[in-house]
Amino acid sequence: MACGKSTVGRQLAESLTWPFVDLDIVVETQAFERWKTDIPGIFQMGEKVFRELEQECLEQVLTQVPHPYVLSLGGGTLHNGNLSQRIQEETSLFVLHASWNVVEERIRTSNRPLKASAHDLFVQRDSGYKIGIGVTVDHRSVEDIVEEIRQKMLRLEASC
Repeated sequence: MACGKSTVGRQLAESLTWPFVDLDIVVETQAFERWKTDIPGIFQMGEKVFRELEQECLEQVLTQVPHPYVLSLGGGTLHNGNLSQRIQEETSLFVLHASWNVVEERIRTSNRPLKASAHDLFVQRDSGYKIGIGVTVDHRSVEDIVEEIRQKMLRLEASC
């Protein structure tokens, strides 16, 4: 939560001239089409409803969006059933890491549905974020983070 997935993802996609897909926007679009609600509204129906829709939307993206593209996941996507394994089977996974102090500052004035439990989620989810290729984002510009990811992508490509 609040580590810059959408912002970094959008800029990374632009720098690569690839399409950008934000899973939260896909979920919210589906929720509006089905129930005329947004993400906070889905959470009012229960987190289980959100996670089921998130899983369905991720599967649609992975199977229907032409490759290559940059996909920004939701903060809890990697902890939703076997989605983390599914994502790693399909693509290279870059995980943005922010310290609690940075996350707390970023969400202070937000209206995120899980804001009240953000610290607990941060602690609970920490071990699940040890997968993929880690990128630390604290006190760094978006441009610097994007460049680091691009360099890591080049090294991955060269090793294949």
